[in-house]
Amino acid sequence: MGGDLRTAPIAHGRPAGTWVWRDSSPHASPLWSVTCSTGGSCLAVGAQGTILNSANGGATWHRRSSGTSNTLEGIACLTRLSCLAVGDKGTILVSTDGGSSWRGRSSGTGNALLGITCPTSSHCLAVGASGTILATTDGGASWYGRAASTGHELFGVVCRGSRACLAVGEGGTVLASTDGGATWHSRSSGTSKFLIGIACPTSSACVAVGEDGTILTSTDGGARWRSRSSGTQDVLTSVTCMSGSICVAVGSSDVEGQNGTILTSANEATSWSNLAVGVSGDLYGIACPTNGTCLAVGEYGIILA
Repeated sequence: MGGDLRTAPIAHGRPAGTWVWRDSSPHASPLWSVTCSTGGSCLAVGAQGTILNSANGGATWHRRSSGTSNTLEGIACLTRLSCLAVGDKGTILVSTDGGSSWRGRSSGTGNALLGITCPTSSHCLAVGASGTILATTDGGASWYGRAASTGHELFGVVCRGSRACLAVGEGGTVLASTDGGATWHSRSSGTSKFLIGIACPTSSACVAVGEDGTILTSTDGGARWRSRSSGTQDVLTSVTCMSGSICVAVGSSDVEGQNGTILTSANEATSWSNLAVGVSGDLYGIACPTNGTCLAVGEYGIILA
């Protein structure tokens, strides 16, 4: 991964379908995660401490100093101005100005932090290597560990409201909490595949994605899961849902030079269509700030909208 975007096998211009290229040529480091808040403010994070922000919904991007060379794996915002990024070696960064400037916070761990969610304006959960689960209730100023009941690597976390939360990870791991992340209990996913991304568009409907094209859905808040056909063997790295029925997942392939994967579903994640996006590069993160707009980020600093 990595390399100079100007020499990477990227198809510039307008890919097939409804996706358009956003030129990130000054930012060639891989981008692992993206999020958008109200008012068109978006943030993307990635390798070597890369942080990009956009004030116009992803049309143009600017590099911001993170103060670290550690890879940043996840990004979330509590409010329009208050945002947090997490990454390797227990890195936690906090911004109070919408991503323009960042300060490090002590996480109390050296484990990689791979995912983060912020269900309220002060409460966030971060997950990562060796079953690490951290929580903050003061907007990221201080963090404390939570017992995860697993030693498996955790990649994704989501909350439905302030209390009901789910985390997914290595070996088909699904953990559920009903007290805002204070305690966690294992749930059977029915698979041993790595689960990497998770989204819950409603209080009961959830979808998880992972390796070998794995897609699982739940209609009872994560207690039980059902496998769905994705039509691909690619690794699915991230999923988001714009409503209870419309979802988008992105991913990567083990085949060198193969196009990045984008799957869409318009029927509550039951069936999926694979879009031909025309970009040779893996995709790692997806965010859909409105029902009509999505942003995907990935290898070589790819940004698609």
